[in-house]
Amino acid sequence: KGQIYLNGQMFSDTISFTCIELNKSGSGANGIVLQITNFTPVDTFTCRRLTSPSNRYVWDSTGIYFDTLQNVAGCDSIIRFNLTIGNSKRTIDSTVCYAMQSPSMRYLWDSTGTYLDTIPNHLSCDSIISVRLTVKHTRNSITQTHCGNKPSPSGRFVMDTTGVYKDTLVNQFGCDSLLTINFTQLRKTDTTLRDTLVCSFFITQQGDTLRSNTNVTDTLQTTLGCDSIVRYRLIIGDSSAVIDTTICDSYQSPSGIVFLQSGSYADTVAKANGCRLYYTIHITKTSLTTTVDTAVCNNFTAPSGKIYTAPGNYLDTIASARGCDSIITFRITKGATLQLIDTAICNNYISPSGKLNLNSAGLYFDTIVSTTGCDSVFEIRLTLDTFSVRITKSNDLTCETPTITLSADAGNSFVWSPTDFLSAANLQTVVATPQAAMQYKLTAFNTTGCEATDSIAIEDKRVEIILTIPNVFTPDGDKVNDDFGVDPQEDVAEMSLQVFNRWGAMVFESNAAQNRWLGNADNGNECTPGVYYYIAKGKDRCGNPFEATGTVSLMR
Repeated sequence: KGQIYLNGQMFSDTISFTCIELNKSGSGANGIVLQITNFTPVDTFTCRRLTSPSNRYVWDSTGIYFDTLQNVAGCDSIIRFNLTIGNSKRTIDSTVCYAMQSPSMRYLWDSTGTYLDTIPNHLSCDSIISVRLTVKHTRNSITQTHCGNKPSPSGRFVMDTTGVYKDTLVNQFGCDSLLTINFTQLRKTDTTLRDTLVCSFFITQQGDTLRSNTNVTDTLQTTLGCDSIVRYRLIIGDSSAVIDTTICDSYQSPSGIVFLQSGSYADTVAKANGCRLYYTIHITKTSLTTTVDTAVCNNFTAPSGKIYTAPGNYLDTIASARGCDSIITFRITKGATLQLIDTAICNNYISPSGKLNLNSAGLYFDTIVSTTGCDSVFEIRLTLDTFSVRITKSNDLTCETPTITLSADAGNSFVWSPTDFLSAANLQTVVATPQAAMQYKLTAFNTTGCEATDSIAIEDKRVEIILTIPNVFTPDGDKVNDDFGVDPQEDVAEMSLQVFNRWGAMVFESNAAQNRWLGNADNGNECTPGVYYYIAKGKDRCGNPFEATGTVSLMR
């Protein structure tokens, strides 16, 4: 009627329009829109949903809605609904050890998962509750093999026979971990063998070196860790013998070697059992031809009893009890005598008279006055023997090279110490088979009796296998702890990994350390979060087996 109202102001007015004019009402030049309709507000309550009177709409949430019906005048009748939905929804996160009773008391849930329950709310409609339940207790099954009795994992009882045992541990969540143990008890074995023949020496499993006939009790350890006690009679096949003989001309040894002079000799012959017989032969030759230089003050009486009064060369014959003659040529001089001593020394040298203690190279003279008044003059030529020895080794102790060859670069006789794990104690080259790092010392002597020492250390370069296995991983794709496995090591030759769920079903298996579990089952489905049991087995480069078991938590 000519009044002007700004947008947002309230007004009431009366004006007559036809239905067509009402449908065509629209915006004015100033942009303000006037809608003139007949509507009826309705406050409505329902529990789930409401279908509009025109059947064109279905409303299932609280709010203000409009529906249009045609009245008797042919015009639209707009109905406004102030709708209230009585049903409600909520989510509960719950963690328990064993089971949870649903809010409605109609269900008992005992495994991890998401569950729905319905209870009446204060509007007498349904309250739909979504429960995200986590059950923390675990069930696992393991297989164990042991020699003799073995305490249970909890320590509350002892498994003393083969069978299935039940044990309960507290897991990392403070709940019970129910463990089924398939236990196999192994027994020690005792085996008696026949006589055992070796030629020179025998090394037991404990590293003891035996060199004589004896009854031996040895212990072997099987791959399962049980001992096998072995008893046998050890027979050393090598033997030795001593031959003392007196000859006139020559002597032929058991192996056929001919000796012409007196002395001590070594000889070796093979025995029927494949070993050797070592002879030490002491030969005394009674028929000798020798020359003796002697200086006298007065007369000289030969061994045969002849007396010589003048200087000169004389032959004397002595008959032995065996009938062998010893022919001696005596070169006799009277008065003072001059003798030459040419020798090499290691440390010091005492002159024949005992007056000189010499410790450096050079030319020296010494005099001995006899009881008859004749001097014996000695010309002594000394040289120093600078004898030294050095030990070399073929390698250190590794899985691939358990034996080490030790060699001395000089010497005539040798003494090694300690003799543990050595093939011999008095040879220039010996073979060592130590079980750990060792240090050996060598004392060597040359032909002049000089002594030199050296020592060498054998390092143990075998590596102990220590597995690095995590106890939790989160395969959520953030590239941090996304997989589970055994970190590879250089000295691991073989490796297998098995993962089991709490029901004992295997969900993952790999025979290569680089293959890791991504948290999926064999069919590719994601495994549920929880605790899983693993068994890691393998061998190091020495062929020694190792095994590790435990649990890992999968968290998403």
